[in-house]
Amino acid sequence: METKNIFLYGSPGSGKTTISEALQKLLQWDYLELDKVRHSAQTGKSQKSNPFLFYYTTTAWQAFGELTNESAIKGLLEIRKALQPFVLNEIKHHDSPIIAEAAFLDPNVLLSKGSIVLVACPDTTKHHNQFFVHRPRCAESETQFKAACFIDQFLLGEAKSLGAVIYDNSAQPLEEPEIILQKIGMA
Repeated sequence: METKNIFLYGSPGSGKTTISEALQKLLQWDYLELDKVRHSAQTGKSQKSNPFLFYYTTTAWQAFGELTNESAIKGLLEIRKALQPFVLNEIKHHDSPIIAEAAFLDPNVLLSKGSIVLVACPDTTKHHNQFFVHRPRCAESETQFKAACFIDQFLLGEAKSLGAVIYDNSAQPLEEPEIILQKIGMA
């Protein structure tokens, strides 16, 4: 089977962007950081009537009260639902193969459109270090990291139940995209 697209998803700080950029460099395919669809999704809409277009994956739990495992997952699922039409619209504009990544991608929806790869980092220390590469270390960011850990565990279970490829960033270097190509049968 020829792979049309490669979709990478995972919790914030898991390494999606790093491995996506390495894949793009290796394959020379178009690269889409799908977080950018958020801007077009928000155009003409209000945060009051469409809150999940404005929340981030690690803050959407706030719509459900206190941060718990359940509220973190509910927030992720609501963001997926809100952004899904915009993701699908962006994908359909590409005739050539793409590498696309975002934390909120729904693997159930994308299975028919290419290979799905979960980038996970179950090693909490490594995940913590990666999470704070582009974020300030403060109480608010630490809370967001806690939400990211809840999300990471949920995504691991989800990927296993779907039979999706799991790239364990705790055990494998991000700079070796060939490992992903082997896992999806392209090497």
